[in-house]
Amino acid sequence: MNQHALPVTLLAGPDNWMRYHPVFNAFLKETASRRGVDTKRTLNRAARWFEAQGDIERAVQHALLADDANLAARIVETAGGWRRVYATTRGGATLFQALSGRAAEINLGRFPLATLGLAIFCAKAAQLDAANHYLSIAERAVISDETLAKDLRVVRILMALYMDRWVSAADLSALEDDLQRPDGVELIHRALALNMLSYNFLIRSELDRALHYGQLAIRAFRDGGADFGAMHLYTHVGQASFLSGDCASAISAYEQLIREAQTNIGPGSDLDAVGQVLKAELLSIRGDTEAAAEALSWALPHLERHDTWFDLLAAGFMAEQRILRMRGDHLAAHAAMDRVRAVARRRGFDRLIRLVDGERALLLMASGDLDQAIRHAEANGFGVQALASDRANALSIHLRGATPSLFWTRAYLALGEPSKARDVFSQLITRQAQRPHTLRAIELELIEIGLLTAEGRADLAAARLSDLVLTMPLADYRTLLHLEHAVRLTDLRALADHPAVADITRKRLESLLVVADTAQPASAGQDMSGFTSQERRVMELLSAGLSNKEIGRALKLSDNTIKFHLRNIFAKLNVSTRTAAVAVARDKGILSR
Repeated sequence: MNQHALPVTLLAGPDNWMRYHPVFNAFLKETASRRGVDTKRTLNRAARWFEAQGDIERAVQHALLADDANLAARIVETAGGWRRVYATTRGGATLFQALSGRAAEINLGRFPLATLGLAIFCAKAAQLDAANHYLSIAERAVISDETLAKDLRVVRILMALYMDRWVSAADLSALEDDLQRPDGVELIHRALALNMLSYNFLIRSELDRALHYGQLAIRAFRDGGADFGAMHLYTHVGQASFLSGDCASAISAYEQLIREAQTNIGPGSDLDAVGQVLKAELLSIRGDTEAAAEALSWALPHLERHDTWFDLLAAGFMAEQRILRMRGDHLAAHAAMDRVRAVARRRGFDRLIRLVDGERALLLMASGDLDQAIRHAEANGFGVQALASDRANALSIHLRGATPSLFWTRAYLALGEPSKARDVFSQLITRQAQRPHTLRAIELELIEIGLLTAEGRADLAAARLSDLVLTMPLADYRTLLHLEHAVRLTDLRALADHPAVADITRKRLESLLVVADTAQPASAGQDMSGFTSQERRVMELLSAGLSNKEIGRALKLSDNTIKFHLRNIFAKLNVSTRTAAVAVARDKGILSR
């Protein structure tokens, strides 16, 4: 045939495969049809032959061409069902996409493992209603089979990740028991179970256990030839390292994920976007805002549309907010919150909605809109009544963002009521059942320093600041120094000059503060860009000789808010009185004479 130039190509390899030109292929099928050949029967035989050769994708393809969707489902079931999602370098998306298109023709109750695969496929595609539908069918099919119940358990816990549901401690304990009894637990099953344990201990701040199970899961996926599954684990391992204070290991994990995703799947894939977003979170908190913004520019919108779960969107959201606040672009920060809140509502991620609402309240406070910040907090689950809720204030399960107690500690400090702030903060610390992760620990120390400063206990504040600089990896988390509202950079500089602070500690702190300052769009006190619009109006009225009450009436703001603005103005101008503030502002050309 080759010698006579027929439209046939002999393929390389020992099996003498041939590829027909599509036109010739169509001609052969039409000829067979005219002669009465049952092409579906032939395709059915071909599907079984490909299955015997271990070529599952072609087997399913031929079964569907033969209009035998149940045969296709049986082939997938026999080949491991849901495990096929993780069993290749690229994942089994194509396989289950083909099945999902013909699901109405399949008796899914006969193929519970394949049906669980359909549930995973739909969850990854953000089709959560369909995922729940397939999960329910599988649940009814495995009621009396203990071996299949193990499959159902691990997939149900995986579904909780995509649907942002909390997995109980009893479910995790049962998953650990499954691993202790290996009957019916194949290698990929074991790997996914380890994966789920790693993730669920991560979101409980049990970071050592998250790292332990994560490393075991990577090894198990690799041993099973499932590189696609192994790549997911770098998200959990990297976050556990990042929250533990080990940024070097975290960045290594994220870069490994990005490399493997780009090599095995291609640039711009879901997993590439995941790696970029997590890396951007780390870069943003380190102070590398330009590099973080570049990574987020395409990766975060990609995740908002595709395969993702709460923690990844939370990481991207917090990184974006950090970048915009460091640039002083509060309008863009609010617009980004609107966008992410809409994504959270569309996906049903209530935790993400709460994260956005808490950060909105803090952003309003940072902008000088204290009354509005408090109203927003009260209207969106962060009111004073929420201070009594242990779960709402448990830092071990709120890895990122504000809690009611953290908001009100800052709010009372801004209102000039340090005793109330101290009461709320002390109750928060007392309630914690376990030690907070590194980011939280730095945040809590900065708040404590702000409280001590407001209480006039400069000696103790300076000592705590010295301990913080010496014991925490602040160089990797320097943005926290700049964005923490409870203690200002001017306060930190003043404390750095305290006699209780050693010279080497002072120099280290100064280097961190200089880097933080470079991220500001303009240094405070040089021109009006260092002040909010409300602060500008307050200064103008202050220079006209108005009292606090008169300024409040003119701007329709409360006395507390005017005091809050004046404290910010005094700090930015490095003064302590109203007269001095007006004089310095005029000398610098901020106010007309």
